[in-house]
Order: sequence, then C-alpha cells, then structure tokens
Amino acid sequence: MTWINILILLAGLTLFILNLVQLKKVKNKIQDIKKAEEMSRASDYEQMLKHAETAREIAPNSSDAKMLMARAYDGMGNEQYEREMLEDLLAVDSAYAPAYEMLIPLYEAEKEYQKIADLLDMCKEQS
Repeated sequence: MTWINILILLAGLTLFILNLVQLKKVKNKIQDIKKAEEMSRASDYEQMLKHAETAREIAPNSSDAKMLMARAYDGMGNEQYEREMLEDLLAVDSAYAPAYEMLIPLYEAEKEYQKIADLLDMCKEQS
C-alpha cells in the first residue's frame, strides 16, 4: 500500500468520524428539545430554559431552540429576554409564524405600534 493510499484512507476515516460526531450532535439537540417541551408541559421553565439553551449551543440558529427559550422566558415572566429571543429568531427565520404571535402582544403592551407595523410587513413578505 502506498503512502497516497494510506493518506486517502485516513482522510476517509476522518470524514466518517466527523459525520458520526455531527450525527451525535443532532441527536443530542433533538433530545434536548424534547426535554424542554416536557418541562414546558410541567411548567418547569428553568429546566425548560436549560435544555433549550443546550440545544441552541449545539445548533445556534435552531428556530425551535430559540422558540423554546422564548417560551421559557415567557413562563418565567422575563419579557425582556423573551422579546430579545423572538427578535433574534425572526432575524434568522422570518417565516417562523409562532414568533410573530408572541412578539406582537409584547410590542402592543409597550405601545410600539411602528414595530408591529414592521412585523406585519415582514409577514406580508413571507406570503
């Protein structure tokens, strides 16, 4: 076996291992999202947030993880972080309809009507 063949074999093994690691991360993200949803049903918002944050660490742009974090903040009464998370979610995934449903009442409570109009414009762009 030549050195080139050995290098090709090592490169292939490396890619295989990297794919396994990536699959493990996806599996962990799914497990943390499921655990966060369970904690939501139990109204354990601190544990819900913990699992959602872990899922977000694995997949930083995960809309589901961000939404679970926003719901946890809502459950804990932390409107500032809830709002920030929803705005962050929509900046990455402007088609995520449930985020609009949670964000509009927050803007309405603060009488931020221009922001509501901006959100409605974003919704129209998605249609």
